[in-house]
Amino acid sequence: MRFGGWGDGMQTGAPVNASGYGQPRRVAREYGGFWRRLAALLVDGLILLLPGGALLVIGWAIVDVAFGQLLLSLLSFGYAAVLNGQGGTFGKRALGLRVVDRTGSPPGIEQGAVRAFLPIGLGILVSFVGSALLDSLVSLLVLVDHLWMLWDERSQTLHDKMAGTYVVR
Repeated sequence: MRFGGWGDGMQTGAPVNASGYGQPRRVAREYGGFWRRLAALLVDGLILLLPGGALLVIGWAIVDVAFGQLLLSLLSFGYAAVLNGQGGTFGKRALGLRVVDRTGSPPGIEQGAVRAFLPIGLGILVSFVGSALLDSLVSLLVLVDHLWMLWDERSQTLHDKMAGTYVVR
């Protein structure tokens, strides 16, 4: 499958043949690697630390700690869905990464929400079931999801594949 002209890690652009017309120029594109994406995730975690901690405490004070955890998860889901849909979270942008769809454009909030479902949304749903076994299986799935990019030729995680997105530099 071609990736908006990037299927071979290259992007087409302006003409470059001898006359200057007719042939597309090819510019190298890199997919975001594991360590850079991990660093971006840590930056995002620091950004969400204060508002997330406040929601956790408020939820705990109003109902219980589980309600606080739900509020924290919803904040994380919204942050990831909206910002990745617009091209990347603050952490990704700080580290020179962008989230794009097959055409190379920002994917939109709908694809951002699909992208956030596996690593965050599934955990929210499972928390209502209250099964330790199911919670462990989802944690294992999320770990495999994030490690998937290590052996994928386009450095896609499973949630990237679900949403049809790519992380590029």
